[in-house]
Amino acid sequence: MLSTRTGEGDSRSDRAVPSVALMTQRVAVVTGTAQGMGLRIADVLREDGFAVVGFDLQESKDGIVGNVASAADVERLTEHVMSTHGRVDVLVNNAGIAGIVPFEDTTLEQWERIMAVNLTGPFLLTKALGKVMLEQGSGCVVNIASVAGLQGVADRAPTTPRSTGSSG
Repeated sequence: MLSTRTGEGDSRSDRAVPSVALMTQRVAVVTGTAQGMGLRIADVLREDGFAVVGFDLQESKDGIVGNVASAADVERLTEHVMSTHGRVDVLVNNAGIAGIVPFEDTTLEQWERIMAVNLTGPFLLTKALGKVMLEQGSGCVVNIASVAGLQGVADRAPTTPRSTGSSG
């Protein structure tokens, strides 16, 4: 790593800058990489030559442990990606949880947890990493959603607004 000063009064003045060689590889951040679709998405991106940074509550290959619904964890992830890779080309908002329970039996706690992971998480990640993409002049955000956002599914009432919100 190189260290550089960006100027007086600049809050980024002593931050580490990755080497030029590292900055030429495409970088993808994928949430929910400990299992299932997230794990497979990360593997496919790696096979296509991406450096992949996973983000999950559980440990995962090349991953950072954290909560997508935590602003502090998302900030820590963003700092890690930038200090390690210097860029981000793709964000895949894949992490999600389903509420498989009749609507009338859904508790407020269940509802709030589902909304935090499934809507607040992608908001925080897209805000933080999207800012980086805007500054570098390129990038792609992919939001994974369920077909429940297009048509209601019995016993998945909390999933429907999540999918509509992340695909709309």
